[in-house]
Amino acid sequence: MPFKEYLTAKWEWSERRAYQLIDAAEIRLKLPNLPLIESQNEQDVQSALNETQMRQLGRLKSPTKAKAIAERVVKEVKERKKKGEKAFF
Repeated sequence: MPFKEYLTAKWEWSERRAYQLIDAAEIRLKLPNLPLIESQNEQDVQSALNETQMRQLGRLKSPTKAKAIAERVVKEVKERKKKGEKAFF
């Protein structure tokens, strides 16, 4: 089965969407120590950034810069949550 047909049959993804996810995963692998953030119920821990945000970090073309920005964003979100403010990525 060709790749494009497999994506549609198995995952209901377009080829473009699959490559977006692959790109985000490749960027995530370059940032192995990316900080985590607690979810709303504060018992779950999740990756601090989603795949769209990963792709945006990838536009920087520098894993060092991307990691620094991701850490800064996560830190600010955590600080806002401690203050009881709403914080969005």
